[in-house]
Amino acid sequence: MKKIVLFAVFAVLCGVFALSPVEASAAARQKTVLMVLTGTGIIPGTYKQTGFWAEEFVVPLKLFRQAGHKVIVTSLAGGRMPVDPGSIDPKIVGEDHAREWRRELDKARSALNTVPLSRVKLEKVDAVFVVGGHGVMWDLTDSAEMQAALRTLFLSGKIVSAVCHGPGAFVRVTLPDGRFMLDGKRVAGFSAIEEEQVGMTKVVPYCLEEELKKASGSRYECGEPWKSFVITDDRIVTGQNPASSADTAKAVIDLLKVAAKR
Repeated sequence: MKKIVLFAVFAVLCGVFALSPVEASAAARQKTVLMVLTGTGIIPGTYKQTGFWAEEFVVPLKLFRQAGHKVIVTSLAGGRMPVDPGSIDPKIVGEDHAREWRRELDKARSALNTVPLSRVKLEKVDAVFVVGGHGVMWDLTDSAEMQAALRTLFLSGKIVSAVCHGPGAFVRVTLPDGRFMLDGKRVAGFSAIEEEQVGMTKVVPYCLEEELKKASGSRYECGEPWKSFVITDDRIVTGQNPASSADTAKAVIDLLKVAAKR
């Protein structure tokens, strides 16, 4: 009698915890995307506020989640990271976008309590996505910790992506043989023309376009200012500007679909 009862309990538990074929398939397709935010809130030597660009965070975050992927949001120090006030200013991005980005940032409150990069288990990550914003140029570019994480992910065959100023995190990353991670890769990023148009050419610590050219071996490309322009070269995905946010995320999602079939 006891054996029968135990068997019945076991059968019930199996029915409760077993995944259906659809659930199992969805679980197999789910990947982990690591989104990286800058922690620079004030441009050094000035009183000018900066931070991550709202659109470049909320739009990819929403797309990654809609595709069924797990998203971890990280930063060097962890905790709340500064959003560039210009990215939610109606005078700069328009009333509709300002309202939408503010609403999406509110929805993402828990995600914005970032995990310190040092606590991220990189072996669990399938793709990294560096969110743009001028702040990247002051903290992520020369961070040894960021460079080491990107090198590890790249050498592990993971997807490495960024949008707008986000590729600034890539320009100093080198491989064990001394070559740049971007060497020979077609890349995009915020153009020198766009930097000039926003009046930041003499403020930023370097010209992103020039640094991308150096790191890639003059394989930098750009489209029209303020229009979406995205390049996928093997496992590296880069977008030019805020307008490229959605298309950059979609390109990453496409690569994750390919990875899921392997």
